[in-house]
Amino acid sequence: MWKVLMIDDNPVEHLIVRRMSERDHLFESLDCVDDAGEVLAELRRNEETFSRLPDIILLDLQMPRMSGWEFMKRLNDFYRDLKKKVDVYVLSSSVSESDRRASMSYPFVKGFYIKPMTSNLLQELSEVNQ
Repeated sequence: MWKVLMIDDNPVEHLIVRRMSERDHLFESLDCVDDAGEVLAELRRNEETFSRLPDIILLDLQMPRMSGWEFMKRLNDFYRDLKKKVDVYVLSSSVSESDRRASMSYPFVKGFYIKPMTSNLLQELSEVNQ
């Protein structure tokens, strides 16, 4: 079972993903936050503590305080220092092929998916990361 962290500024997205995950018992835990900057700080503070790091991050690209783009750029600066591999999956309303290519250029980004999140996609992420 995996620890998942969702970074999205839309509380409705949090609710949808939380309900699907709980209903299907897909992950050990699912935390939802709306501030990517706070997540970066937490990852930095815990980069050496394996148990405090998520296994998967579900990342929205368009957020007001810190965009998913800025998050990926900053994470890339210290990703190699993390004691645990953290896979990032971009969840975006963007259908732009250039956004998909740019996101996938980061070594930790394992997928780019268009919202809305579906039960099938969550199940797939759960199975891929076993």
